[in-house]
Amino acid sequence: MREAIRAGRSAPTELFAETLDMSRFPQTLLEPDLAELLRKKYRGLKVDVVVAAATIALDFALRHRDAIWPGATIVFHSVSDAELGARRLPPRTIGLPVRYDFGSTFDLALKLRPGTRRVAVVAGASESDRAMLAIARASLERFASRLEIQQLAGLTLADTLAAVRALPQDAVVLYVLMFRDGAGVPQVPRDVLERITEVSRAPVFGVFETFLGHGIAAGSIASYAAQGRRTGELVARLHPPAHRLLRNRTACQEVGQVEAGETVAVFQEPDGVGCRQLGGIGHLQRQGTGLRVAGFPKIHRKGVVQLDFFL
Repeated sequence: MREAIRAGRSAPTELFAETLDMSRFPQTLLEPDLAELLRKKYRGLKVDVVVAAATIALDFALRHRDAIWPGATIVFHSVSDAELGARRLPPRTIGLPVRYDFGSTFDLALKLRPGTRRVAVVAGASESDRAMLAIARASLERFASRLEIQQLAGLTLADTLAAVRALPQDAVVLYVLMFRDGAGVPQVPRDVLERITEVSRAPVFGVFETFLGHGIAAGSIASYAAQGRRTGELVARLHPPAHRLLRNRTACQEVGQVEAGETVAVFQEPDGVGCRQLGGIGHLQRQGTGLRVAGFPKIHRKGVVQLDFFL
């Protein structure tokens, strides 16, 4: 992302990074103090763009933009297209949705393990864990008539490991996410994955690139590098030419359709971030990705804040 911003901008760009860590720790516990700290930190400093990584960071930026970074544009990434579907984004909000493709991941699991009779779905108890679990459950509905789907969600880490250890060999594990277990203990998802693969007789599948090399057998995985590059390109485009583009209907029609009277336009870009199937089957799947746009401001010299999270 940083390389793409610098490559696309001739003017100097100052970058600031902030880690919220509100997936592992209760949001209500941290948010008031964290918002006040950031308000003090950025008081008097003009910030033009806030980059929000994942849903929690996007929600935080939307709630506190006016108080902490007044006038800034929010650029988000790593936010599920399923979660965005129910939202109406406010002005000065733009981003790159991602598809967490649990359905294709499980199709891949069945190709590699055609004798599978059961799938154990593992997830934690945090807000982020539950949101991702809902996406996974919706993707697995089409398999419910022919497979036993066992939910191992919201348990303590010890109980999760015990349940995985007891799985038969004709099962597979779909590891969704665990930022916090059922006892409220903060976790690092890839560390939990390593613990699971240590005890599991069944192969483990997942959809996050950070899980590669930590125990998953395969998965349909969106590239974080591609998301970062495309996000950086979006940030770099926030200057007068892009500002004029959204107000020139002919120019907009070259890349998509802007609906009259709507505050949000959706652009379909054929080279958008797609999913790669990694593991036993290594072919590339690319899918168009919608860019949700809600107006570009004029920006000349940028100060960029990135709100991040652990995975």
